[in-house]
Amino acid sequence: MTNHVHLLIERQAETIGRIMQRVLTGYSQYYNRKYKQVGHVFQGRHKSILCQSDRYLAELVRYIHLNPVRAGMVELPEDYPYSSQRAYLGVEPEGIVDADPVLRHFGPVKKIARDRFREFIVAGIGLEYPMEFDSPAESGVLGSEEFVDSAIHRIGEVAKHGKRKLKKEDRPFDTEALIASVEAVFALSRDKFCGPGKSAKAGMAKEVFILTGRKCGSYLERSFKHHRP
Repeated sequence: MTNHVHLLIERQAETIGRIMQRVLTGYSQYYNRKYKQVGHVFQGRHKSILCQSDRYLAELVRYIHLNPVRAGMVELPEDYPYSSQRAYLGVEPEGIVDADPVLRHFGPVKKIARDRFREFIVAGIGLEYPMEFDSPAESGVLGSEEFVDSAIHRIGEVAKHGKRKLKKEDRPFDTEALIASVEAVFALSRDKFCGPGKSAKAGMAKEVFILTGRKCGSYLERSFKHHRP
């Protein structure tokens, strides 16, 4: 897009925060060298959505690919020259895009999968999307009720779909209870996800810890530093 970019990343051991720091820093250095500029290239912090796979993954890809259409820039997503839709459809080489994790949900044969994928994308034109996609908040969680419950509700989230959301000032928050809940849900001691641990499980626990803290309206960064071993 003209003022922002969408990246869909399957995280492994590294956290999204660390990945984005490297991507943004590397690109900023490249941009400044090429155009003889200095300072920041991107404004503000990145927004992240923790997404469950299967149909939620496909829905997120559809949202990303339909952004130029919704903005009135093109009629079809493959008409936008900077969209990965072109790689998904085989119009251009995939390059750094790995389309297989999404396409395999649409069929075992790649040509058939691409045709079905294109139909799925086009069918989304004009549809409304979950508010998590367009929310101005920095982070969110997208998935089935069970997935969201395990990631947030069991760790102290008090606002669920269909229930009244409490204002931050009305919402009690206990950092110690949050940390203890994350320990129980992920079967990890706090030193594993409050410290510099790099395992995939510790990274996921750390991200859910931060996401939940933000949604509960806490001063999480200060508390997070306080609980570092």
